[in-house]
Amino acid sequence: MQFNLLGKFLAEYSEFRMTPIVGNEIILQGNLNRQLHHENFGTINIFYSLLIHIPFDYPEKLPIIYESKAAIQPTPSNHINPDGSFCLGSPLRLKILLKKNPDFKFFLRTVFYLIYMQLQ
Repeated sequence: MQFNLLGKFLAEYSEFRMTPIVGNEIILQGNLNRQLHHENFGTINIFYSLLIHIPFDYPEKLPIIYESKAAIQPTPSNHINPDGSFCLGSPLRLKILLKKNPDFKFFLRTVFYLIYMQLQ
């Protein structure tokens, strides 16, 4: 993994911390309570308690994101997978997004908007 891809995210989202590394992934944990603006989606207010699993071979392998406080009902209609992770979209769509820009901050901002839009 190129840790510089995470640097911008951790600098701006200081409410997240890295848990001790065990295995072949980095896990970020934190409460995201933000107002975000996206050029295509506008401004939204979001609050999620998240566990973000980032494989060492990111961006070749996709991150997995869990809402850790069970504030969102874990149903397919809420785009929650059977393992409790967020459905972030089709793997092909996500890989195209990462090919466009592998920066983790860019990826998560876009994914946060998609999650928010799915829950509306």
